[in-house]
Amino acid sequence: MIVLVVRDISPGAVGGAVLRNRALLAALRAVADVRVVPVATGEPRPADAPPPPDLGFRDPFAADHHPVVAARLAELVRRPEVEAVVVSESRLHRYFRIAVEAGCTAVLDLHDAESLLWAEAAEDPRLSAEVRARVRREHDVAALRAIESYAARHAAVVTFVSLEDEERYRAQYRPAAATAVVPNSVRVPAPPPERLRRPLPGPRLLFLGHLGYIPNADAVDRLTRDIFPAVRAAFPDAALTVAGRVPGKGRTRSSPGAGTTLLENPAEVEPLFDGTALVVPLALGSGTRLKILEAFAAGVPVLSTAKGAEGLDAVAGTHYLGVGLDPESHVRAVADLLGDPAADLRRRAAAYDLVRDRYSWSALEEPVRALLDRLRGRRAGYSPQRR
Repeated sequence: MIVLVVRDISPGAVGGAVLRNRALLAALRAVADVRVVPVATGEPRPADAPPPPDLGFRDPFAADHHPVVAARLAELVRRPEVEAVVVSESRLHRYFRIAVEAGCTAVLDLHDAESLLWAEAAEDPRLSAEVRARVRREHDVAALRAIESYAARHAAVVTFVSLEDEERYRAQYRPAAATAVVPNSVRVPAPPPERLRRPLPGPRLLFLGHLGYIPNADAVDRLTRDIFPAVRAAFPDAALTVAGRVPGKGRTRSSPGAGTTLLENPAEVEPLFDGTALVVPLALGSGTRLKILEAFAAGVPVLSTAKGAEGLDAVAGTHYLGVGLDPESHVRAVADLLGDPAADLRRRAAAYDLVRDRYSWSALEEPVRALLDRLRGRRAGYSPQRR
């Protein structure tokens, strides 16, 4: 039996991590017996519950430690039928420690090299002083490194969504634990969507993502302040929809201008794809963009920076149109989309084939099966002095 520890993946839960965790669960269930241990931050806590154990550093994710869930997991991992424990996300690292200290074969799915992302972003001269200050204020790089370093010493395998993130991690932590790539994946419709046969009707752009996430907020500011006004100057009937989860404190600095609609907490993503091109003007980030995979699967054209498409086996010009951070490259890309519909449809067809073959839920079963083959028969030891 494989134990999977994840944040809430109930039908009402949303977000990129939720999409990854649902796909991971589906792939695990296809190849193994799985027991899910969900961690819901809002679950009531006993009034007399002790504080989380001290780890020797300020834990930014202490609120994710639920004493009832922790006790449930500690009891579960002692069962002889448990082959391995897979814990998804660095923020659930305390549950990973429970598995390690019980002597279990433990996997931490880090998703990406998060400490490196925020360390680099805090000093990135392309970002405004305000964004750099927000990165330093909201992300504790030292704590993230402590979590990642512990995983490097104790995990049976540490997993990532891309080869790039795996390599960054291994370069930072030597000697590192065994690592593996378990890509992000999405549901891919079959037969292919009708959009793959429909030319783009006009210059309608869509930005999709969590609007409180710093890389997305920075991209939306650039898009609404500089890029889209230039597109609209070249194409007066151009329209832009910015859609995503509640901005809150991450609300973009730029107010929506002419032709721009801000759509908070859309109930569904699929209808937003109709007649639009996804634009991904990211300057920073790690991991891979599920929104690009969703667009590929939906038959939607994509305009993306190299950073936006990083980690995917997608080629600019073949699967999407490459753009820079400058407005002019976006104007040229929109002109290319509208001026050569046949080329646009060829790119979209190639992108659909790519996501079906490499990044679909069914395609995820192969790397997950390979991961379990590496784990079976192992029992990872725990040495308190290595903590």
